[in-house]
Amino acid sequence: MSQGPINFGNVGDVDMFPEQTGGLMRRLTAAPEPFSEGLARNNPIIAAGEEEARTDYSELAKTFRANYNASVDQINELSSQVAKIFEGAGANGNQIVSEYVAHSQRDVERLRRLE
Repeated sequence: MSQGPINFGNVGDVDMFPEQTGGLMRRLTAAPEPFSEGLARNNPIIAAGEEEARTDYSELAKTFRANYNASVDQINELSSQVAKIFEGAGANGNQIVSEYVAHSQRDVERLRRLE
């Protein structure tokens, strides 16, 4: 069933466009796929580059390596969480849209019973 805009009481601005909002939540849920795929594809390349970088003993390389080594675990952890964060936000958004539509339909039925 197609759900048009929800505007409780037909007063003021439209409260929600469920179809458009739901579509945006689905896009949000899928947003990390290219990131995750790229990360999986490039992790071996990054690891090979890290191995190669260990052979450079210039002061710049040593300074970079020290700073990088201090944060590499955090970088990897955050990278692995990106997909979960987006998927969670999208799932929560979809749930909110569904609940909003259900509440809207319930309230319309209540108002009709009052007539």
